[in-house]
Amino acid sequence: MIFVLTNVIGTVNLLNVAKNIGKNNFEGRRFYHVSTNEVYGELQHSDEFFVETIKYDLLSPYSASKASSDHFVRVYHNTYYYLKLLK
Repeated sequence: MIFVLTNVIGTVNLLNVAKNIGKNNFEGRRFYHVSTNEVYGELQHSDEFFVETIKYDLLSPYSASKASSDHFVRVYHNTYYYLKLLK
C-alpha cells in the first residue's frame, strides 16, 4: 500500500495542486514527473537503451504503481492542458 499511497495518490494530489494553480494560465508553468525504468521490465540484450516507446512490462507492485502514476500524468495533461488550449 505504501507504493500506491506514495506513487499514485501522491502524484494525483500533486497534479490537482498544479491544475488549480494553473487554472487560468499554464504559460511558463511546468510539471516534472520522474518515472523509473522498472516500468519497462528487463532490458533485452538486443536493446541498447530504454526509450519511452518500449511497451510496459510490469514485474512488481512498485513498478505497477509507478506506471499508474505515469498514466495519471499523461491523462491530466491531455484532459486539462489540451482542453484548455482548445477553448
